[in-house]
Amino acid sequence: MAGDAVVTTRLGLALAFAVIAPSATAATLYKCRGADNVPLYTASPVAGSTCEAVSTFMHDKRAESGPDEGWRFVGATDQYSFYFFDKNISTKAGKTAVWTMASYTKLQAGQARQNYSAHASVLERTIVDCAERASAVMQRAYYTEAYGKGLAAGTWQALHTPPLSYAVPNTLGDMLVTAVCKGPKK
Repeated sequence: MAGDAVVTTRLGLALAFAVIAPSATAATLYKCRGADNVPLYTASPVAGSTCEAVSTFMHDKRAESGPDEGWRFVGATDQYSFYFFDKNISTKAGKTAVWTMASYTKLQAGQARQNYSAHASVLERTIVDCAERASAVMQRAYYTEAYGKGLAAGTWQALHTPPLSYAVPNTLGDMLVTAVCKGPKK
């Protein structure tokens, strides 16, 4: 996986950089640049660097039960709540397939070139490698209403298995890998 090109989506980028601890109520993500002008994403400004707040993330205790039976709350940002479906998890050759869902607080604009229209939620079939603590999105379905309800607003499917991306510690992606690799809720 090291050295592989990583394709990120809006949701994937948010997962990669959503700096939030499971017990935290809120956190801010900063983009800092030092003398070398290399961007660094961190939970607090770095002394001697030029930093800007790029997003604020929060843990929403009220949403932990999920929207419908089977959906388990992973975490939330100021833009969406993130869940995975606990009732349809499959494992084959060391890889676990699971449905995830982002339900947005505001309607998201569509992109005709990407073959989807305005949507309020997105469901993704995600492959998780528990041993490597990495994941990749295999397919996506957009919906006009929150929690995967309403009309289909578009779909996408990977033509080939994309490279897995390592979970960045203390992010929603890391929280997803931890939750999925624990197994079904008893």
